[in-house]
Amino acid sequence: MTPACRIVQAGNTVPSHTHSPRLILITPPPVNEYQLEAADQAKGYVESRRSAENTRKYATACREVGKEMDLAVLDLWAVMMAKTGWREGDVLVGSKEGARSEVLEGLLADGLHFLPPAYKALYESLMELIVRKWPDQDPMGIPFCLPAWTEAPR
Repeated sequence: MTPACRIVQAGNTVPSHTHSPRLILITPPPVNEYQLEAADQAKGYVESRRSAENTRKYATACREVGKEMDLAVLDLWAVMMAKTGWREGDVLVGSKEGARSEVLEGLLADGLHFLPPAYKALYESLMELIVRKWPDQDPMGIPFCLPAWTEAPR
């Protein structure tokens, strides 16, 4: 069984709680094979341990689990790929089958870990999803339980 299949299978075992939690699945972001190759070689690996295509499969599996379980899904893979200008049918951005992407390199420090613009994309997308799915949880509309720090006793 492939790892992506195990994700789908594991998704079907998420326990249900009487508290009705609001769950959000976040797809894996894309990876950049060009950057990963250098990072993996520095760690002594002969070939890259991750690929753009496999990461795409994991993102697809995550979306499928979310749909099957009626869970909110933040498709971070699609958000970041849209920033690169990638479209379905094009050579996969981040794959060594295509050209290097300055945009993707501006999002990922080493082909995997985020740089500030990627964190910003994650944050903005997450806030949009929360406000759209659960307007009562909009951080801008939730009252403080305690006084603001500017009003705290000195």
